[in-house]
Amino acid sequence: MLLKTAVLGRLNATCRSILSTLLNTEFFRTLIRTGSLKEVYQLLKKTSYSPFVGAADRESLLSAVESYFDFLLDKVFKIYPVEELKSFFLVQDRGFITEKLLNSRSFRRFGLVYSDFLDVLTVVRYRVIEGLSPEDVAPFLFAKGSLKGLLPEMLKASGLKELSAVLPFASHVTTFEEFRKSLFRFHVDSLRKLLLGYPFTPVVSFVVLRLKEIEKVNLIAVIEGIAGNFEREQIEEMIIDTS
Repeated sequence: MLLKTAVLGRLNATCRSILSTLLNTEFFRTLIRTGSLKEVYQLLKKTSYSPFVGAADRESLLSAVESYFDFLLDKVFKIYPVEELKSFFLVQDRGFITEKLLNSRSFRRFGLVYSDFLDVLTVVRYRVIEGLSPEDVAPFLFAKGSLKGLLPEMLKASGLKELSAVLPFASHVTTFEEFRKSLFRFHVDSLRKLLLGYPFTPVVSFVVLRLKEIEKVNLIAVIEGIAGNFEREQIEEMIIDTS
C-alpha cells in the first residue's frame, strides 16, 4: 500500500508539472498573429517544446509537436505502466478502449467524461450530418456519462439548431464551428473537474495527457493554417481553450 501511494504521489507530481506547461489561449493568438513559421519556431523554443524543435519548416514543426507528446506519454507510462494508457492515446478508434475504461474502477471517471464527448460526436455525425434514424444511431452510444439523460432528446434532433437547444453548453450555437468549440469547452471543463480533490489516483494521467493532446491539435492547426496561408480568423476558430 505504501509503495502504491508513493508511485501515485510521483505520478501526481509529474502530471502537475506537465499541467503547468499548458499553453494558454493568448500564446496561441500570438502564434497566429505572427503569420510566420519562423516566428512560431522561435516562440516554441521558449516553451517545453524546445528540446524537440529543430527547424522552422512545416514538416519539422509538426514532427516536433508529435515527438513532444510521445515523450510525455512515455514519461507518464514509465511511472504508472498500464496498458489502457498507451492503448487510448495510440489508437484512432477509441470506442473499444473507452468501454474498457468504463469497466475499470481506476479509470471509470475519465471513461465517463470521454464517453460523453464521443456520444455527442456520434449524434452529430450519424444523426445530424448523415441523417440516420434515432433507432440506427442509438446502438453506437455509450449512454453512461452525465449526458445520458439527454440522449433521447438529442436523438430526436435532426438538425444542429435542434441539437444545440437540447445541450446546456450549446444552447445558443448556430454553426458547426461554434458547436465544436462549445463541445470542447464542455469537455475541457469536465476533464478539469476530475483533477479536483483526488491527488492520489491514476486517472490524473489520462486527464493531463488528454489536455496536452488537445494542445497538440491546436498547434497542428496553427502550423497547418500558417503554412496554408489561412486567414487569421480561420485559424483562431480552430483553437480550443484548455485553461
